[in-house]
Amino acid sequence: TYKGNAYDRQSVILTESMALHLFGRTDCVGELYKAYRETVFTIVGVMKDYPANTELKFNYLLLAPPGYDGFNRRLETYVRVKPQVNIAALKKKIDGYKMKVENDKVYTYSDWHIHLRALPEVHIICSPELNTRFRNIRILAVAGLLAFASALMNLLSLFIARQQRKSRYNGTFRTMGASARDLAYRYLWELLLPLFLAFVLSMVLLEWLYPFYRDYTALEHYGIFDQFVHHLPKARLMKAALILYPLSCILFLSAAMLPVRLLVKTNPSASSGIWKDILIAGQIMVGSLFLVAAIVFYQQYRFTQTSDKGLVTDRIWQINTGFQAAYEKDLNRYVAALKQSPYIEEVTSMTIPVLSSIGDFYCSYITDLDIHREKEGTVDDNVLAVDSNFRHFFGIRMKSGRWLDPASAVKEYVVNETGAKMAGIDDDLLGTIHLDGKKSQEAFRIAGILSDYHYCPLQYPLDKVFFTVLSQKEKAEMYMTTPYIYIKIRPEQEERALTYARQLYTDYEKGEVAPGEQIRYLPDIMEELNASEIKMSRIFLTLAVICILISSVGIYSLVALSTEQRKKEIAIRKINGSKFGDILQLFFRKYLWLNVAGNAVALPAGYYFLHKWLETYAYHVALSGWVFLSVFLITLVIVLIAVAQQVRKAARDNPAEVVKSE
Repeated sequence: TYKGNAYDRQSVILTESMALHLFGRTDCVGELYKAYRETVFTIVGVMKDYPANTELKFNYLLLAPPGYDGFNRRLETYVRVKPQVNIAALKKKIDGYKMKVENDKVYTYSDWHIHLRALPEVHIICSPELNTRFRNIRILAVAGLLAFASALMNLLSLFIARQQRKSRYNGTFRTMGASARDLAYRYLWELLLPLFLAFVLSMVLLEWLYPFYRDYTALEHYGIFDQFVHHLPKARLMKAALILYPLSCILFLSAAMLPVRLLVKTNPSASSGIWKDILIAGQIMVGSLFLVAAIVFYQQYRFTQTSDKGLVTDRIWQINTGFQAAYEKDLNRYVAALKQSPYIEEVTSMTIPVLSSIGDFYCSYITDLDIHREKEGTVDDNVLAVDSNFRHFFGIRMKSGRWLDPASAVKEYVVNETGAKMAGIDDDLLGTIHLDGKKSQEAFRIAGILSDYHYCPLQYPLDKVFFTVLSQKEKAEMYMTTPYIYIKIRPEQEERALTYARQLYTDYEKGEVAPGEQIRYLPDIMEELNASEIKMSRIFLTLAVICILISSVGIYSLVALSTEQRKKEIAIRKINGSKFGDILQLFFRKYLWLNVAGNAVALPAGYYFLHKWLETYAYHVALSGWVFLSVFLITLVIVLIAVAQQVRKAARDNPAEVVKSE
């Protein structure tokens, strides 16, 4: 519905969901909508909700002619490009444009550029965490391809073993006129049963992994992605799997065609020996690659879970009243009532959550304190307004200097350790009075340097943050609210304290916060910061363990087949007086080189990819040489154990019986 003029800056068009939320109906044209305390709009229309998975999510639409103001010198303009246009050339041309605006004290507009981006690119730029997701998906895709290659190698080794036992039958059929192609097609049909069993097992694995996939694809960007569809439904994935099954069968059979034809066309013993050596080296390569990746992934997984985050979260609960309630309600009364509870030890409030799912804009406001050494021009300083008990409440340590004194006659700031390094602030600057360089010439000083605490996931670097205490008057002048309240509950009083907090909460909330998000345990929130990375690590580790087991079984089976093929050689050497150790040394030498060949490919490739992966974390474990050496030794031990066991088994047989049977 639409009626009226939405371009007068006093009227709005509501989305359908917002109209239902406010009035319980969509025929609300002409009604008044109060957005904030003193902002009232006339509803002139109701529009359909925008589809999910777009950045264009809003509750009401205020249309106005485009123009510049003091806060909006960068306009996002949406254009529809003609089909015949060369997008690459158009992007290059637009990227060469610059802002033709005079520079001021705050911004250097001559350095700003204009870019043409597709909507998916904008989506990624607006949501930096998506880059991490795509990187992890690519890692899992490569792991899946390696698992596919490992499975193909095992399938070929199984087929080679069967053909080795059927060498006499192959010769008989060839004598009777059967072609190599006929025999190859005949034996390829035998591979269909293992492929079907593998498909059934993959469906079971898909069913087990689906909850991890569903949780991993969930996004949280300050609530922007609430109610978005983040993942493919299970039925669609199953349908894709059914389509991929015949394709994978064709790929498997096509890849197996060459060795199969060589086996039935040439000398089976010679050709199968060559193929077994190639497959053993390939299995060692895949197994080593997965093993080194699994070790490093587990190290990073443990580092993410157990590293000191710099703040204490035990017995602390977060209360989220919502921004609308913070504007319309006096939350100071709520805080005062919480402090009166005998079950609550301490209370503090913040303008933003103490833990953020993204690394950007961790602040209450941005300013320029004009204290940066060796920095020209204006620098953005993130300032976080906190209560005076903030540091003590969260157990954060001071690096040097002292904490904020709310009774100080001079404005005080405390900077985090990262910010001190970025701004060049050392102990000599602490306590010195500065002027902020603005018209007000307000005096301030840096009281101390706060030890870093990780307020965001470990893949994001900590930013420069200045902490300060604002009076109620200053908060009111800056339209600043504190919708996030934190309570520290006394030991063994959790149930009573939470019951009391929830009873009071109903008097101060506006229904904008989901019930499950209203009061939450802070350790749970901290665990969720890196939950997606932990889930991805678990998925990869599960896949890695499966592939390592497959590779180990494949290596053992191939060594057993190779030893079985050389039983006659072992028997003859034994008849000629060779000892078990001499025979074992002969076999060891060959498989040592196969192990070296497989690891020569796997370990450098593993180092390269793991180094690139760890670079996506601002804080991560270091790649150690002992990890790669351990992987080489582990694969060598697996191969040598398999060789020793099979050679010992072959050496125990009666040489005369072996020679006669061969």
